[in-house]
Amino acid sequence: MLLGKTASILAIAVLPVFLVTTGLRLVTNSPWLYQHGFSAYEAPSRTGLSMEQLLSAAEQTRRYFNSEEEPLRVTIERGGEAVQLYNEREVAHMADVKGLFRLARRVEELSSGYLLGFMGLGLWLLKRRFLVMLLDTLMQGGLVTVGLVLLVGAGALLDFDRLFLQFHLVTFTNDLWQLNPHTDRLIQMYPAEFFRDATLAIGALTLLAGGVLAGLAGAARPPASIPKAPDPA
Repeated sequence: MLLGKTASILAIAVLPVFLVTTGLRLVTNSPWLYQHGFSAYEAPSRTGLSMEQLLSAAEQTRRYFNSEEEPLRVTIERGGEAVQLYNEREVAHMADVKGLFRLARRVEELSSGYLLGFMGLGLWLLKRRFLVMLLDTLMQGGLVTVGLVLLVGAGALLDFDRLFLQFHLVTFTNDLWQLNPHTDRLIQMYPAEFFRDATLAIGALTLLAGGVLAGLAGAARPPASIPKAPDPA
């Protein structure tokens, strides 16, 4: 029983990690994010590129993140020739970013593996008796997810620039992320506001998933039995 409780507590902690990393993968691979960001923050006027060229560059970058190819080669057609879009510093920084995406995918795989193992082993060992524990775990994990997303989301809304800066200082071991907005296409295409919107989209998707999961699990859980009052003597 103690082992089952420990496994349940760990599953409650792992569930938000799985939902966040899944949300990260879905949002960053969505063409909508780039269409919205390029349009909302005037990437064509910032870069001198057409929307078609920008979307093509974003697609090539997504393909790079999801492949084993190195280094990043994003080309656009200009004057009938294929021209490399990013300079060496930008390409090196994107290699660092790819490493973060790979880490996030690995964490997603491990967390999903644990959750599936927890459910499969619990059902195999405890059969129907495991269902209440599973529903409690999903409900609590969903509520923890909602709480964490609201906390981080509040911080992002209040001072995203500071949060974004701290993320770079903690995550990267070099200063390749410090780009020049006057000359570097990468920051012209993806300003801080782009990443703020991406963060909020990931948060909204995670919040929805956690809330729905908690609600469904809570609704499906059978009510606790109420002990009968003793018969009067």
